Amino acid sequence: VEGVAQVDLKLNKAGAQAVMFSQAGVTSPAAMALNIAPVAGSTATMKLTTGVSAPQANGGSFAQQPVITLLDQFGNVNIGDNSSVVTVSKKDAGSWTLTGNTTLTAVAGVISFTDLGATNAAGITGAQLAFDATGLTQITSVALNLPEPQGAQSITASAATLTPVVGVNNGITLTVKNSLGNTDTTFTGTKEVTVSGYDVAPDGTYGSLGSTALAASPSKINVDFVEGVAQVDLKLNKAGAQAVMCSAGQRRQLRAAASDNAAGPVWECKHWRQQYGCYCVEEGCRKLDVDGECDVDGSSGCHYLYGSGSYECSWNHRSPTGI
Repeated sequence: VEGVAQVDLKLNKAGAQAVMFSQAGVTSPAAMALNIAPVAGSTATMKLTTGVSAPQANGGSFAQQPVITLLDQFGNVNIGDNSSVVTVSKKDAGSWTLTGNTTLTAVAGVISFTDLGATNAAGITGAQLAFDATGLTQITSVALNLPEPQGAQSITASAATLTPVVGVNNGITLTVKNSLGNTDTTFTGTKEVTVSGYDVAPDGTYGSLGSTALAASPSKINVDFVEGVAQVDLKLNKAGAQAVMCSAGQRRQLRAAASDNAAGPVWECKHWRQQYGCYCVEEGCRKLDVDGECDVDGSSGCHYLYGSGSYECSWNHRSPTGI
């Protein structure tokens, strides 16, 4: 009207934009750009912008922590939202417990969880997280598989009496625990037990474990475990205080995956030996070359497990199954 038009402009994208207008029939049709910076509207939806991934080990934190982004109706991040509260919870009905700080307040439209984890007494398939905020539709994570507890992580010993008569059987109970500190019911069969700390009697004898005579400390004797527990008689021939130690384990050999070097080194592991360093030693972890000889620089693939006194071996830092 008389060279002037008034019209409403609606932009759905938040952020700086240089909007240009031009008019046909005008000698200089292009008008000066308008630098417009729309701000996001109120929060309308949530989006899981960083997904969650399973813990690397039982009882640990999720390897990748979830990040939630708050969006307006057009999908713009509502950077002005510093008040929405998001709570994460279990979505599935599996037997596991969500750990960590489960309720956070948005900062500039983003909620970043940092310490979520899971505890479970057995392996879980299909674990899933749900995220809720007042007035917003719930969103969920992908389904995850939670690792089972690591077996054969520690061993305890108890005795029927701590003041036995020399030369008389004393009932000993050996219990193997998993990474949760529960009895490892998968630990079954004949296992080699190392007994040490006992003394020689004046007649030169030591005693026995089960039906096997003890020799000079330490002695390695086969003992039968049933679902993580072994009952065996210990006979000591030397009177006086003795700190008798028992350790148990089994040695396995694992060859690297074909994608790494199938014809290459073999890792040999033996649990239970508290040796703080992975070198070419009789116990602990060591790397063997293709001829079965000791590889003296084979320490890089051996990892101490959570202060438990045991080790795992891997090639190129990949954990093989069965350890």
